[in-house]
Amino acid sequence: MFGLGQGGRARKAEFMSYANTVETSHKACTETNPRCHDTVGDSALRTVGQIVSPPRNNLHNRQLGMAGEEVAAESLKAAGYVIVDRNWRCRAGEVDIVALSPEGVLGFVEVKTRSNHRHGLPIEAITMKKLARMRRVMGAWLAQRDIVPVHRAVSLDLCSVDWDGHGEPVVKHLQGLK
Repeated sequence: MFGLGQGGRARKAEFMSYANTVETSHKACTETNPRCHDTVGDSALRTVGQIVSPPRNNLHNRQLGMAGEEVAAESLKAAGYVIVDRNWRCRAGEVDIVALSPEGVLGFVEVKTRSNHRHGLPIEAITMKKLARMRRVMGAWLAQRDIVPVHRAVSLDLCSVDWDGHGEPVVKHLQGLK
């Protein structure tokens, strides 16, 4: 067992104090709103045919993102894509979906989900910095599998998922982001 040392004990005490504060505030908000901070589970998503849509209550960002990725994957499959990989991570970042198009183009898909447009449209979340990160992740994914991009068509794509007023997803697939 490793000793924490003087600085380690202080950091642990500070963390435990913070954790207790968060737990106390969570208990307080849960008492006033029992559905506060619900976690994603079978009850958080309901399946309608092949489409996954969110429940009528507000989802937290992570839950909304997970539901959006599921909707995007189903939409890509319905369009004839084969899902090759999902949520692949490396030091450079993460790719949400890697999918092979019917034409043989390997698409690295970033999924952006919005329940409203207060923070802009999904496409507005793709900055030059984000595109550079997507390129690095794509390169790492290809390198890990010894795939040379010159010999295979690759594409950086965006799937934007918007929920309309009725909770139904609207998916747009933009190919070839530059």
